[in-house]
Amino acid sequence: MKRRSLLVGSGALLLASALSGCQGNRLPMLPVALLDGSVPPILLSELQEQLTEQVRLRVFPLETLSRIYDLLERGGVPRVSFIRRLFQWQAPVPSQVATLGDAWLTSAIRKNLITPIDPEALDGWDQLPELWRSLVQRDEQGMMAEDGSVWGAPYRWGMLAIVYRKDRFPDERPTDWEVLWRDDLARRIALPDSARAVIGLTLKYQGYSANAPDIDRLSGMQDALAALHQQVRLYSSDAYLQPLVLGDVSLAVGWTTDILPVLKRDPRLAAVIPASGTLLTADLWVKPNTEPTPMPEEVLQNWIEFFWRPVNAVRLSLLSPVASPVVVNRRDGLPDSLRSNSLLLPISSILDESEFLLPLEPATAEIYSNQWQTMRSENP
Repeated sequence: MKRRSLLVGSGALLLASALSGCQGNRLPMLPVALLDGSVPPILLSELQEQLTEQVRLRVFPLETLSRIYDLLERGGVPRVSFIRRLFQWQAPVPSQVATLGDAWLTSAIRKNLITPIDPEALDGWDQLPELWRSLVQRDEQGMMAEDGSVWGAPYRWGMLAIVYRKDRFPDERPTDWEVLWRDDLARRIALPDSARAVIGLTLKYQGYSANAPDIDRLSGMQDALAALHQQVRLYSSDAYLQPLVLGDVSLAVGWTTDILPVLKRDPRLAAVIPASGTLLTADLWVKPNTEPTPMPEEVLQNWIEFFWRPVNAVRLSLLSPVASPVVVNRRDGLPDSLRSNSLLLPISSILDESEFLLPLEPATAEIYSNQWQTMRSENP
């Protein structure tokens, strides 16, 4: 599953890394593989100030979550140009903190790319909503387990949303998934190129869980998927907004991390979180399984706790196109601009019906794959 981030802040992050190299070469280094644009530079700068007597911060911003996962598989940091190395002052070393999307968590656990963290040692773990805590509690195979280890610290999240051209919906604006099956939108829709996302939203439309097993036995599923495929003009997980802007499609489905920045630039577009619930995604801080330079044990704790402090959680939510999970249960004390933004923080009734895409048992995963292939091949 691919998600793009808003590509801002790279220069500021690299500059922060370069400056940290001047702060004391005797301090241990903290290399961080960071999703570019996921942390506002002002927060990163303040975090460096707090850690300045413990470590030298080295930030390596990457443009996609898939690249960070590839980085973890290689066990190092990204290759950088000669000029960037001049700014970073030091040769690359293995990352000790990294961003990871929840879609990659199971694979990272199974391949031994990351190690568990101790939630009892972290201030703020208990204030995370249960939905986010359970997301990162897994067994050694990466499957959901109430008594499993904690494999990551969620620090931001987004949702699958419907984005549309206002001029194509002059009378009745979309409110729920059912709009995708409207006859007048045949071949006017763009959907993610993702079996889990498309089947998941169809399950939500049908009133089932997005993680339902045995979907081949659910009443109406095959017909719903076949009918939805007839509506689609293109499947894309990273190039679906341009056709919408150009008018080639009237409506698209994508992640709020992509959609929110575009809404600010194009007043012709609007978006909605489906009223019956949607699919969620989260980015996590994880501890790569490497042999790093010795680092004080409390540094990782300080890093995670910084983003879980309520004041920083609010700032992260206001300064980036995603929300912190910390703000979910703190609605009454939030600024109006955050509390009223349904694309960052939907009302509780919608959130209560929303789900993360959880790992599937092998047999169930095969059923999903077969349904996806059948839909795409038999209904051209």
